[in-house]
Amino acid sequence: MSVLFIGAQALPDQTANATRIINLAKLFQDCGEKPILMGTRYDKGTVLNGEIDGLKYAHVDASAYLSVPKVKRKKYLEQLVLKAINESWEKYHFDKIVASNFAFQSIRFLLDFAKEKHVAIIYNSVEWYQKDNISFRGLGGKINFLYNRYGLIIQHVETRNIIGISSLLTEYYKARNCNVVRIPTIIDKKHYSFVEHNHNEKVIVAYAGSPARKDYIANAIRALLLLSIKERNQIELHLYGANKNQLLELGISEEMMTELTGNLFVHGRIPHADVQEKIASADFTVLLRPNLRYANAGFPTKVGESMMCGTPVIANHTSDLNLYIRDGETGIVVSDETAEACAEGFRKTLRMHAEDKVIMRTAARREAEIAFNYMSYREEMKRFIRELKKQ
Repeated sequence: MSVLFIGAQALPDQTANATRIINLAKLFQDCGEKPILMGTRYDKGTVLNGEIDGLKYAHVDASAYLSVPKVKRKKYLEQLVLKAINESWEKYHFDKIVASNFAFQSIRFLLDFAKEKHVAIIYNSVEWYQKDNISFRGLGGKINFLYNRYGLIIQHVETRNIIGISSLLTEYYKARNCNVVRIPTIIDKKHYSFVEHNHNEKVIVAYAGSPARKDYIANAIRALLLLSIKERNQIELHLYGANKNQLLELGISEEMMTELTGNLFVHGRIPHADVQEKIASADFTVLLRPNLRYANAGFPTKVGESMMCGTPVIANHTSDLNLYIRDGETGIVVSDETAEACAEGFRKTLRMHAEDKVIMRTAARREAEIAFNYMSYREEMKRFIRELKKQ
């Protein structure tokens, strides 16, 4: 049978959400389903139709979205999406919908469509935003917050079918009698080259992403300052995606950056294809997140991507990372997200011999091939599909 994947992001964009949709579609296809992919384009430069890894995709054309008054944008987007879904229904008569990342998780219009057509609707649940999220500031933000909580607490439960990215989310919806499957970050391993051994003279630590959103990369920078000069001379921290202005906003001063000349390298945005190469050539990546609900509800895509390259992660345990990052085996575990804890993690890497790093790289890749390869979840997904609840 056919399954429609519908999301409020462009495809095949390299964002975590878009990557997840594509790999979930591959997983459904491996389970005997026929995926139909529909994204949303906001930039006229984005093609309306395309293909990736043998999967065809189309876009709802929302390129006029920003010209619509803010108070009307949500309704405008829903009308466009609903029109596209109806056209797809006439063509394919799909019996399932997988919905992702809609306007602060409010999906009433999709629930109404699914009920009318008697199809199963599945929500791909990957976030639980904190109340103090920047998107919830001001009057418009308060409205967004209400949409968000109404989606999480009421509408997603009404789908009765949840693909959760973490144990926190799956347990939450399981307690509300939903049909649930936990699928963490999933990727296609054939797109990731395993680098078994790096010949770096120093310990190279990398971070790729937008730090102001979720990750405490500023604490990794501060950790360098806690090292002795001798220790610091043996390590380099390379940032991809972040720029110096962002670091200033995070409290990293010009003086701190100057003091870390030769240890801290801020590369800014580089092509996504180059990011993977940089991650693979590093000895470690670093990820620090606080023990808050948003961090425990989500699951960092960058962990799966790093480990699939064979690059172990220095991280504190949040979400389900304890299932995959084992200290001294598949990565370096630090006690929390503070600079002091990260500095201890850096010191652990400095004490490792070259052969120890090779062993850890191999273990990280082996763990990723099981934990983050989308094909590993075929049997769980088949069970989930068999037990789908229709509207």
